[in-house]
Amino acid sequence: MLNCYIVDDSPSCIRLLTKYINETKGLQLSGTTDSGQEALLYLQRSDTGVDIVFLDINIGDLSGLDILDKISHFYSVVLVSGHRHYAQEAFVKGASGYLYKPLEYDRFFAAIQKIKETPARRPERPEPPPAHIFVPAEGREVRVRIETADIEYIQSAKNFSSIFLSDGTAIFCSLSLKQIEGVLAAPHFLRVNRSTIVNVDKIIRYDAYDVFLKGKKEFSFGENYRTACMQILKSNSASF
Repeated sequence: MLNCYIVDDSPSCIRLLTKYINETKGLQLSGTTDSGQEALLYLQRSDTGVDIVFLDINIGDLSGLDILDKISHFYSVVLVSGHRHYAQEAFVKGASGYLYKPLEYDRFFAAIQKIKETPARRPERPEPPPAHIFVPAEGREVRVRIETADIEYIQSAKNFSSIFLSDGTAIFCSLSLKQIEGVLAAPHFLRVNRSTIVNVDKIIRYDAYDVFLKGKKEFSFGENYRTACMQILKSNSASF
């Protein structure tokens, strides 16, 4: 059974696509939305269970092509539009199908058959970081538990590191930044320069040069880290 998700700001289009999905063996509807931003936030999660996305080109608050560019690696996306001139760009960005309005069931069914016959290979989504870690502190025989959600950022001091937490405290541990990076890795944690790892969930804004955390904490991107960080921030969040 293939789970379908509809992103369209036209109630009549949602109703018709819902009807087609319900009438087609092997398909079921898992949800709908009329908001592009809501769709992007939802579809970037790893637990949606969605297989096929029907995506309107002109969703209102966001371009369907921009959404397609961010999700086509994880879903079979069928673009829906009243304009034919978007088709070439849509397929370049990874669309699995393109339906013209007014919608017709024969074309809908053909798009589904094509998806079934040529299943796309989807890359695995990155695993979330562990809920907590134990780090050697106050001597190598002592392990201190740290909830990863509480980590703001981590800074190195040669072969040691300081882990700064949301409550304002810091834990000094006998681990190098490289060792910590092996456990707290991208895209959830980012090494923004040679001496700093930040928790992406704590970022409130960033530009081409700096990243800003809650509490007015600011770090500059290192020259060797900037490009990778920008790509990760743009591809793994609702960044427009």
